[in-house]
Amino acid sequence: MSTPTSGTEHDDHSADRPRTPWSWWTPWLTALVAAALVIGGGSYAIYGLGAVPASMSGAMHEGMPPPVTGYYADEPIRFLHTEASDAEVADLLTDMMDSPVVHVPALADTPDPLHGPVYVFINGIEPDGAAGPFGFQPDVFASVPGDDAYTPLRSVHLVEWRPSAEPRTLTSADAVAAAERAGEVAITEPGIVVTMPVVDWPDGQR
Repeated sequence: MSTPTSGTEHDDHSADRPRTPWSWWTPWLTALVAAALVIGGGSYAIYGLGAVPASMSGAMHEGMPPPVTGYYADEPIRFLHTEASDAEVADLLTDMMDSPVVHVPALADTPDPLHGPVYVFINGIEPDGAAGPFGFQPDVFASVPGDDAYTPLRSVHLVEWRPSAEPRTLTSADAVAAAERAGEVAITEPGIVVTMPVVDWPDGQR
């Protein structure tokens, strides 16, 4: 799996990245779900969905799974997660979003070229608004509809700021790749595939 830039994929480091089991970060996700339930905000508090920008509200139709905030090419986007290759992940995301995320084991068998990376931060900046599943900055995408590299199938890439680095919000795949090259972050791939279609992006929506 390569570390991409916006709309393309390339990487000088992915061959050396360890693949970690999903259970490595399950305790983080479980703790986050519990915290969300305690504060009464549920998934909407986690993802900052209490206030949706008017320009990005078109995709929130009745009956649609709740969209999540992310970044692409230094711009905010909205996306869904609808299926996951791992049963535990599907259950946890279902609880977080209060909307079914279906377990589809066959996703794990899809060829790597059909996957696009999604960068999920496990430490770093804790934003006041929209956040990723661990309570840190929103996820970062390398492609959106209209890009040649776009795919709704996302290979989870866990991003961890190293102790020597000063965390900051990264809002593009280029910035994530640059931080990795500079030795500021470590990226691991747990081997999990999640269907995450983008529904609002800088030049369009569905």
